[in-house]
Amino acid sequence: MKKMLLSLFMAGVILTGCDNATKSKSAEDKEEVVAKPTNKIDSLKLEWTGYKTTEKTPVSGVFKQVKIKGEDLTATTPEKALDGATVKASVTSLFSGNEVRDPKLINIFFGAMENTDALEGVLHLADGKSVLSVTMNGVTKDIPVTTSFSNGAFTVEGDVNISEFGAGAAVEALAKACEVLHTGIDGVSKTWDEAHFKGTVYFSSEFGK
Repeated sequence: MKKMLLSLFMAGVILTGCDNATKSKSAEDKEEVVAKPTNKIDSLKLEWTGYKTTEKTPVSGVFKQVKIKGEDLTATTPEKALDGATVKASVTSLFSGNEVRDPKLINIFFGAMENTDALEGVLHLADGKSVLSVTMNGVTKDIPVTTSFSNGAFTVEGDVNISEFGAGAAVEALAKACEVLHTGIDGVSKTWDEAHFKGTVYFSSEFGK
């Protein structure tokens, strides 16, 4: 789950321009400081869900440190604003609320992969596309995503198969470390190689203005 998006993602930036040179007070010469249009973001959130036991019991959490770059600061729709943007989540910021589980996920699961300091993905939301290009364990794959926008919140969701990124060893390492905890009522220990991600960008009321 090292590239997850996840989906997904932005930071609001206000750019202003100002000339310090002396100006005439006439209406024609007067220069005003004008705030250029930007996409204002209140906050963003990246959630993840993994699965254990034969019953596919969910285990969920978040990444506390998520950054985004390459967003369109002049777009008036979330899709246009995020198209081509790169989302990066720090693996060490993984948090599930369980102080025993989290170190195992960070050190054993992600630790068995290549270049796992951060998960990274690129959003492609133009021309009818809804894809997150995820890079994990040195492998890049396009993950189909679903998107929605309601009450200022834009969400991007998708599912990844860890084994498709050549990270089967990471799944096996986690399964071995958590054998007892991943045992269900049938007495079978199972660690799924599937994971779900949901990224939410909370736009402020200034978005699109």
